[in-house]
Amino acid sequence: MVLRLTPTASQLGWGERSAPMRLLFALSVTACPGEPQGPPRDATRAAPPKTPLPQPTTVVSAPRDPSSAPTAPTPPPTPPGVSVSAHGLWILRCDAASKCPKLLQAQGHAHCRALEFAGRGDWRLPSRKEVASFSRVPQLAERGGYHWTATPDEHNPKMFWIVDPTTAQPTTIPATRKPFTVRCVSATP
Repeated sequence: MVLRLTPTASQLGWGERSAPMRLLFALSVTACPGEPQGPPRDATRAAPPKTPLPQPTTVVSAPRDPSSAPTAPTPPPTPPGVSVSAHGLWILRCDAASKCPKLLQAQGHAHCRALEFAGRGDWRLPSRKEVASFSRVPQLAERGGYHWTATPDEHNPKMFWIVDPTTAQPTTIPATRKPFTVRCVSATP
């Protein structure tokens, strides 16, 4: 047996206020090939007796034991030398476990790309906005001074943004001018 809903008409009520669209459907029932259709009904045959619908019942459940309630998964521990920002960004702390060298921008970029640390190989230079957010991560060491970013100046691609995380003060400088702190970051797994 196949039940088929066929749209027969639609009405759109778009005026000053939008109204929901109403669709009218026709229901048709057809037998599948090879399916017995049963005896035809005639007017002299009585309809089968209707069975009463079951009455709704109310189900009362026992109070839950709080110790059996599901708990949120515990995040993995942060490895030494790494802090995690509120957005889940892994940031090198620049402490004894994770040194942050002072390099030129291109050398810093290559340093982060080649870094294998804390089981990760996807380290990179942070963006201008990411370095500015470092002030909200209290576990970071050596926060003072300018840090290289991967963000180039929009008007001169040979200039890159450097940001002091303690003040969030940004400025641009040629990528080859002088070494600044390189603090690598990694996205969450």
